[in-house]
Amino acid sequence: MASRNRIVEYDVMMGILSASILCVVEALTYILLPREATSFHEVYLLFSLLMAVQFVGFALIYNHGYVVNNWVLKLVLHIHPFLIVFAGLVVTALKPDITNNTDSFLIALFTVILVQIYPLPKRIALLLFAFLGFNAMMFGIEGASISAYESFRSSLLLCIVGFIYASMHFQAQQNRMEIIGQLETENKTKTATNLLLVKMNEDVESSHRVTDAMLRITTEILSSDRLDDTLQLLLDEAIRLIPAAQAGSILTLSEDRMHYRAARGFDLDKLKTITLGMEDLFQADQKDIFEPIIIRNLESFNSAHLDPATFDKFKSSDALIAKSTLSCSFKSDNRFFGLINLDNFGSEEAFDDDDINLVRHLTKELEITIGIHKLYEKAVRPTKYDELTGACTRKYHRELLEKAIETARKTGTKVAVGTLDINHFKEINDRYGHEVGDDCLAFFAASIRASISADTVFSRIGGDEFALVCPGLGHQEAKAQTEIVRQYFANHPFVFKGGQEHVSFACGIAVYPDDGLEFDVLFKVSDTRMYENKKLMKMESDKK
Repeated sequence: MASRNRIVEYDVMMGILSASILCVVEALTYILLPREATSFHEVYLLFSLLMAVQFVGFALIYNHGYVVNNWVLKLVLHIHPFLIVFAGLVVTALKPDITNNTDSFLIALFTVILVQIYPLPKRIALLLFAFLGFNAMMFGIEGASISAYESFRSSLLLCIVGFIYASMHFQAQQNRMEIIGQLETENKTKTATNLLLVKMNEDVESSHRVTDAMLRITTEILSSDRLDDTLQLLLDEAIRLIPAAQAGSILTLSEDRMHYRAARGFDLDKLKTITLGMEDLFQADQKDIFEPIIIRNLESFNSAHLDPATFDKFKSSDALIAKSTLSCSFKSDNRFFGLINLDNFGSEEAFDDDDINLVRHLTKELEITIGIHKLYEKAVRPTKYDELTGACTRKYHRELLEKAIETARKTGTKVAVGTLDINHFKEINDRYGHEVGDDCLAFFAASIRASISADTVFSRIGGDEFALVCPGLGHQEAKAQTEIVRQYFANHPFVFKGGQEHVSFACGIAVYPDDGLEFDVLFKVSDTRMYENKKLMKMESDKK
């Protein structure tokens, strides 16, 4: 029933819009078009009056809360698209210079498809009426001519395409209603669970913790270790679920500035160069910053709210081309944490109340997921990532390399394994102290990450020894990769309070399946070659 009401709302609003536009257009045509341009000039006035009657009918339905409670209003609602088709056919037939009106038929057909959401019987009736009426007009005026037969063929094809398009339009609306219903049911279940737990627990604070735990349990396990990856997955899901959303972004708060963490349809690297203050946000002037908001004409809004430098950055990143943006904030630990923006490039009216409800539900799910991710980081991240350098731990390195070997075995590709050891690290540590030594390790790790590709795994094996896993690379490609890293260190010395040092490293490379088929063999080969490289580098240094 709710789905039906939303379809009626759409039909009525589109009816008001189309009837008012056609009424004005036909009236202006009657006034401005020379009388000799058509054989019955008053037809424009008649159709203008007819559209005015339709407008009144739709306005009455709107005024009654979209309730169609008598046969006159039902007639207004149902015959509106047929009247538009009929008007177009009559006006076209009365033109003295009629030749080929397939283009006009195409425009009229797809315009009338958008005016309402049609169930199957009405869809068939409308397109059949348009097809028969158009061809009756063409054959009646031109007879059995080649032009008439060509119009017949073209109009048949257009009606078939129009039927498919109208069917997709109808199904999209049905799918949206189904999703909203599922989300509403899910939220009701969670609310009921929360209330039950509160009643069962005498301590309010304890009941909140239990409720929070229940919500986390009901959420899917995170598929990624990185929050940015999780946010990107959530953004992609939001764009998929909301039909009008063509692109989007997610920003989070850090040190009183908003930073871009995920994007689709925009260059994320460019957006990451832009930060925003709280006063720059769409929600800055709202009483409730967590209430969804629709911004129309993004460029005009930002030009009025952003400083010129930030505005120019957005413009150069092609991030101001959206006609309409649906934005909603979300929390973490009961405090503002970020917002999600969904963009449409085609229309300022792209988003409606259904989309607002849907994004409101989605942000609730996003809040739960972020809460789970924070717990996950506290519990699991230390076992996978080294705290000082951010590199993978030795255990996690083995797990990832074994997965890479298994993938390479299935796909028939190679995997390069590199073992790296910092030269003269002990001397730096002894000379400047452990704090500088730790800074050197962190600098080394950050420099490696700045030099390698995104799919390369970087790990800390222990002390000043690190490792790389490079899927798809052979000996020569892996060697070229390490030379890029060496060049980076040559151009970027380690600078610290009290001095600077040029950091270098020894490296050994082993390749699956050339040097071995198992983790232990590949690691041993790369480690041996690393020490051989270290000896060679020492000999060359001693010669100097």
